[in-house]
Amino acid sequence: MVNYCLIPCCKTKGGFKFPCEENLRKKWVSFVNKRRRFWSATPYSRICQLHFTDDDFIDSINTKKRGNMRKNRLLKDCAVPTIFRYVPKLEILELIRRRQREIMQTERRFEQMIHEIKEEKDKQRLYTNADNLIFIVSFVFTNTVSR
Repeated sequence: MVNYCLIPCCKTKGGFKFPCEENLRKKWVSFVNKRRRFWSATPYSRICQLHFTDDDFIDSINTKKRGNMRKNRLLKDCAVPTIFRYVPKLEILELIRRRQREIMQTERRFEQMIHEIKEEKDKQRLYTNADNLIFIVSFVFTNTVSR
């Protein structure tokens, strides 16, 4: 079973288990409770590395994976998650509303342009029809007068 980070809107696989020390564990839980009220940790709860600062890690290059040296990030014993990297729902809703307004304005502009183009074509037809009418009238007039 793959465990995902439990922070809302974070889809990172894996992460760090909650510490066993009670005071540190309470700090981790209070961090999570800022976004998930009345939440309690389980043995499967994980928080990924995106929610910790770089100062919270000890870098070590002691793990071999498929014959290559691999950099392994170890969490310090006193590390507490401090970073929420996600866009809150209200900001997402505001972005959606803003985009919808922009789309509506663009649609109105297009409709106005189409209306202006249709009006221009109608004017051109009228002018063409008027020119044809003047030509016909003048032709008929000249033919009737000359008889």
